[in-house]
Amino acid sequence: MKKNILIFLIFGMILCLGVGYAVVNSVSLNITGNVGAQATELNTFFTGNTEKSTTGSAAITPTVAVGSKTASVNISNMSLNETVTVEYEIANEEVDIGSWVTVDSVTNSNPTYFEVNAWISGMAKLCPSSAEYGVYNRLVLTVKMIKTPIESNDGKTEIGVSINATPTYDHKCPDP
Repeated sequence: MKKNILIFLIFGMILCLGVGYAVVNSVSLNITGNVGAQATELNTFFTGNTEKSTTGSAAITPTVAVGSKTASVNISNMSLNETVTVEYEIANEEVDIGSWVTVDSVTNSNPTYFEVNAWISGMAKLCPSSAEYGVYNRLVLTVKMIKTPIESNDGKTEIGVSINATPTYDHKCPDP
């Protein structure tokens, strides 16, 4: 009987050690927390480089600052059927984000006398860090006088072009 009790005690101690060992070796660790990142505006802008041409003798003055998101142009002394073309270079200086560049809208306050068009020339998608890739887009703006103005107000128009650069991670660019 003493032998049975002793065996039962030894068996119980081994069982307690086994369960205790399993409990000590089975520990769960959990990590919780929050991660935040501040969104910033896409670093796509006009480089300041422009090209201009005309089919006549109009005076063309494009204005754009390096790194600017806005540009302007003044055109004077246009003649009938003369077309003025102005190109503005656009760059994307992001490190890891490409951008789709599109013309959203073109406005012309005097369509009776002037025809205004704008489009993106070159790749519609700008690679990250375009300067490294040598890839730039160009916004091409054309203005054509389609009717000779009779009154002084007829010979003026206000134009507007809205372009949009949308970020994309799905860029397929060559290695710089």
